[in-house]
Amino acid sequence: MRKLGQDPAPALALISGALSALAFPPFRVWPLIFVAPIPLLWALDRRKDRSLRGAFLLGWAAAFLHFLILLDWILALPGEEVTIPGLMIPALLFMSAYLGVFFGGAALLAVWVRRRLPRMPLGIIWAVAAVAADAARSSGEIGFPWGSGGYALVGVTPVLQLASVTGYWGLALWVNLIGASLFHALRASTARWRITAGIATALLLVVPWIEGNAVLARAPRDRIDGPDGLRIAVLQPNTSRTIKWDPRYREIVVADLLQRTVAAARTKPDLIIWPETAAPIVLLQEPVFLAQVEDTIRSLGVPVLVGTLDESLVNGQYVAHNSAALFGSDGGIVDRYDKQRLVPFSERMPYQRALGFLNSLNFGQSDFTPGTRSVIFNVGPARFGCLICFESIFPGLARGFVKAGANMLVNITNDFWFGDTAAPEQHADMAVFRAIENRVPLVRCANTGISMIVDPWGRITHRTGTFIEALITARVRPSHGASFYGRHGEWLLCGLLAFCGALVASAAMAPRATR
Repeated sequence: MRKLGQDPAPALALISGALSALAFPPFRVWPLIFVAPIPLLWALDRRKDRSLRGAFLLGWAAAFLHFLILLDWILALPGEEVTIPGLMIPALLFMSAYLGVFFGGAALLAVWVRRRLPRMPLGIIWAVAAVAADAARSSGEIGFPWGSGGYALVGVTPVLQLASVTGYWGLALWVNLIGASLFHALRASTARWRITAGIATALLLVVPWIEGNAVLARAPRDRIDGPDGLRIAVLQPNTSRTIKWDPRYREIVVADLLQRTVAAARTKPDLIIWPETAAPIVLLQEPVFLAQVEDTIRSLGVPVLVGTLDESLVNGQYVAHNSAALFGSDGGIVDRYDKQRLVPFSERMPYQRALGFLNSLNFGQSDFTPGTRSVIFNVGPARFGCLICFESIFPGLARGFVKAGANMLVNITNDFWFGDTAAPEQHADMAVFRAIENRVPLVRCANTGISMIVDPWGRITHRTGTFIEALITARVRPSHGASFYGRHGEWLLCGLLAFCGALVASAAMAPRATR
């Protein structure tokens, strides 16, 4: 019987998972994201257990630890909001295990293809398969792209410019290819291949950096706080969770928001923005509170975008929405947008139609109904789409707004559920990509932070801390978003998936090779 510890492959896989997690907030050691794949690839290449099951377990273990560390904030979610005490611990374990399945599959696929096509470099197969796995776990009703490797690079602004051409997935592929190239440089058996892999690594690193710096050098600085554009006031009220959802404090919360709106109006903005579900009421269905809001806005003469709960009548029944409503300068409602991408197991139980029995489960989740249309709000020169909370982590939604004519994006959110953890930073980082991908500015308004303003090149010009009261006022110049990605969408991802399919087909048809 093989002695425990004789095979270092499991330990190497876990090292990969830990390194990749440390690249993200709160640690932000972002260079680790490039070296994180190396131990896993070494484990897949040199493992004693040559079975495909063993390869799957190595990929799964690396991803499991990555998400276990990255998503530790799940444990900080308020326990009183759920019906089952202690639910957050199994929730974290289950989510980490579930997400690990995708990367276990990528490792299995890489090893199987390499076995059938021995001339194909293992690292390259892994790089493509890992991006395909990332895309797969980001799709569907329980899609969750959180923690994908490219998001660790927010702040390294030059290389992020690649996203305007390739979309986010270009960054994810770039990160994986650098790791693969470094692995092959270390693994090469001859000086010739070591030099070749080293040159490839250098080119992969340097070329996007140089090009990105050139793009930033050409980018006008007056896009944000320039002489024209829209002057925006972003309210971060920092309303406490214990007060906000207590019915006894409804009047106090609404009065506080209106006072802040009056104070913000003194800066002479063209638009004031409230965060997601700013007040604990179904505002548009509450005549007394609605009249207070309308009267205040009318007296100020400034449009206000309000995050609110709402209801609509569908097939004779009232259904709930998480919404954003634009009040015009005359106090009247201009239009309303209902959140389309709801947080699974929190805002809505997924697969309600296909798996009806899930509706009987009660974890304390809400039961919102998703919206069915993308709304473009108009204020002065700005035509903007509103991404509500979780929607900011999905590139397709933001691109859809821009394709429909938006020249600015607004993201309203309420992140106080995360507490004083790294989650608000991780969440805000992903929103930065939506600005770069579409070459439009993004304004983010969060109840407890992080609120920020991002220009079309991903430069954060205003940013608040968390759990503080704040008011951001800035002049934002809308951009027409003429990016390659905006015009052509997920062309790179489609190509990668086609390449992955071709690899699988070629491997399936190849004669068996032994190693």
